[in-house]
Amino acid sequence: LGDTTFEDEDYVKVIYSEVAEEDAVISVTKLYKDGTEETVYYRFFEYGWNLAIEAAQTNEYDRVIVDLYKDWKTQDEPTSDGRVIYIPSNTRITLNLNGHTIDRDLQTYDYDGEVIHVDEDADVIINNGTITGGWSCNGAGGIFIDNDAKVELNNVNVIGNKVTYDDGAGIGVYAGATLVMNGGSVSDNVVKVGFSFDGNFYGGGVFAEKATVTLNGVTIANNINVRLVSSLSGSAVGSKDSMVTLKNCLIKDNGLIVEYREEESDEEATDSTDSTESIRYTDSTDSIVFAWGGTMVIENTDFIGNGTKDAWAHRESKHVTALIHVSGAELTMTGGKVTDNNQVFLFQISNGAANVKGVDCTGNESLAMFRKGKYASKPTSTFTDCKFSAGIPYTPYDDEDYQFVYDFQFGDENANITFVDCDFGEATFDNKSAAKFENTANGVG
Repeated sequence: LGDTTFEDEDYVKVIYSEVAEEDAVISVTKLYKDGTEETVYYRFFEYGWNLAIEAAQTNEYDRVIVDLYKDWKTQDEPTSDGRVIYIPSNTRITLNLNGHTIDRDLQTYDYDGEVIHVDEDADVIINNGTITGGWSCNGAGGIFIDNDAKVELNNVNVIGNKVTYDDGAGIGVYAGATLVMNGGSVSDNVVKVGFSFDGNFYGGGVFAEKATVTLNGVTIANNINVRLVSSLSGSAVGSKDSMVTLKNCLIKDNGLIVEYREEESDEEATDSTDSTESIRYTDSTDSIVFAWGGTMVIENTDFIGNGTKDAWAHRESKHVTALIHVSGAELTMTGGKVTDNNQVFLFQISNGAANVKGVDCTGNESLAMFRKGKYASKPTSTFTDCKFSAGIPYTPYDDEDYQFVYDFQFGDENANITFVDCDFGEATFDNKSAAKFENTANGVG
């Protein structure tokens, strides 16, 4: 419509009228419970979407299906004030993106800054497209999935979203909700925390809290946590007291070092009195995949090229991190390749248990494992038919407790770890007698 102007009555007719299919941005199909259906086409996304939601809430239809025919940026539509796409509770709706993109296009963080918010007990399917441009400070940046909701994503790319002072830049799943994601990607999402704020934040890509998440054939790539003060864990996936399953996924290039400079629109670094040079900062994460409580299952999933090489680059110190960190949780991992990662440790097992079988962990610029101190008396971990190779000794701090010069760092006399039919290559142990070996050459020691 360009700069065309209208009398009020004409404007209303343009915005709030049905159009031919070839002129539509969106269509709404109502599936009646008797098997019949009705499709209406609309010129503007927001108006058609609101009508779809109204229909889905009436319980008159078995399901409401929305089809998108063009890319949609919230700020570009006359009817839009940039609000989140909200799906109310107890709503059954399918959104077919048909290869198109929904872009919220936020340039700074906002309360309820996510692109899509799925309310409690809703039943939602999203197919074939891209979700981007969210930036929230109170929950997920891309897709927020609330209490007991069920969401299925098929070939959906959740990319380029952010959260500031919160969890789940790409997708956040909470309080009994269920997410199943088939194909697609979660990429280039960022958790940002500034100089003056302390706390714990999780999940640059996907975050789950007391929820169930299953990712099948998903690429999780280039997600980062930008850390200055707070503890940030799981730049790819972070979970708390949840059931998380990764099958045939690719975890690639998460947590890599990227230099940032605070923009004027950001408020998280304004308390610093350092020079411009010191305000530059790099991403830093405690882990790439983190499970705190609950259960995590990883099957035939490759971890390639992840890791923070030099966190906090404007200082001399480096940051301790792990590729997979299990804290009070149970990890089952089978198959897959772990290679070309740059971490302190590939596995950090804290007050939890890992059952790992048939995983090739060779060719990393990383030490292999950390389990020490009070955690040693906790549940037994077993590594079966796994391959390791010597990493690079890493010394991030002057504190002697962090002088990591061995690939396997146990420390205590009983690490409660058993290795069965494993190949250690030239890997070394700080205290080989702390572990048990079955049908295994004991490594260099």
